[in-house]
Amino acid sequence: MVKTEYSEDELPLDPEFATVLLDWKLQAEREAATEEPTPSMGLELVFRSHVTARHYHTAPIQQDYIRLAGCCLVECPKCSAGIGVWCRQDSPVPNGGRLPIHEERWAAVGKYDGIGWRTFRHTYPSWLDDTGAPMGVQQS
Repeated sequence: MVKTEYSEDELPLDPEFATVLLDWKLQAEREAATEEPTPSMGLELVFRSHVTARHYHTAPIQQDYIRLAGCCLVECPKCSAGIGVWCRQDSPVPNGGRLPIHEERWAAVGKYDGIGWRTFRHTYPSWLDDTGAPMGVQQS
């Protein structure tokens, strides 16, 4: 059972973005064909974890990627990494892990510190509002 009747509605998808997703899915299927079978292989996941071969969980994605990407919306005062660029480090990061964000950048990030799943949920209606779409259209 879905939360509302609108939860089952189809949303338009940009054709170019759909092409990117389909290409990614085909690449993932080709890679999966060369791997040993796992319980998740028939699930048709678009983004499989390279560690577990199952779906990613939302909390680690928000913690490890989305919030960090929000920090990259401002320039780093310490290493001068520009907008959209990860912080620079003097030494290699162990195990090939993601470069940490400098504390100075976290302090400078301001409103972008709170970026998460709810941000995405409200982005589409905001875009609709900018076009002058009626409230009824935005709600559905």
